[in-house]
Amino acid sequence: MAIGEELSGYDFTGPRTEVVRTGRGLGMAVNEAHPPASRDEAHVDALAQEAWIVGAGREGDPEFGAWPALEAPRLAHEASGRQTRLGLVAPGLGVSVLPGLAADSVPPGVKWLHIEDPALVPKRETLMVTDADTAAGARTTLQALRDECTARAAGPATSPHTDRVRPSSTVNQALPAPSQT
Repeated sequence: MAIGEELSGYDFTGPRTEVVRTGRGLGMAVNEAHPPASRDEAHVDALAQEAWIVGAGREGDPEFGAWPALEAPRLAHEASGRQTRLGLVAPGLGVSVLPGLAADSVPPGVKWLHIEDPALVPKRETLMVTDADTAAGARTTLQALRDECTARAAGPATSPHTDRVRPSSTVNQALPAPSQT
């Protein structure tokens, strides 16, 4: 869904609309040995000389260029897909724009940094749109989404769900072994 100039508005009368804050905003992925990776945040002024890995997808695909406030960024590589861009970041071939919502998805060797950019005004919101009269199961799901977004806004270490995909997770250990037939 898009909202902006010259786009028709959306009729949200009737459904319940709630803005969900993810808190992290836009940032960048860097190789963990890159000097800015020693911090959790970098200022936009430090980005001017970076080699940028940008998106190159099919028409209509979401794409990420260099940092939006840079006037003449140095483009090092084009790659389709976030994982491909992150794969180029890991060995230090450049840096890439990455939304904070995807910060926990970086592969080994890559770190996500928040970028302090006073000129960047957030233009996107995540909305949960539901019926005004929501069933109990849907309310439970919505509360889980709120909890996860709040935890992600606080940082990766506080998310209650980030260990679910790790092999050492107690959730995964509790699963029965596959049956041999």
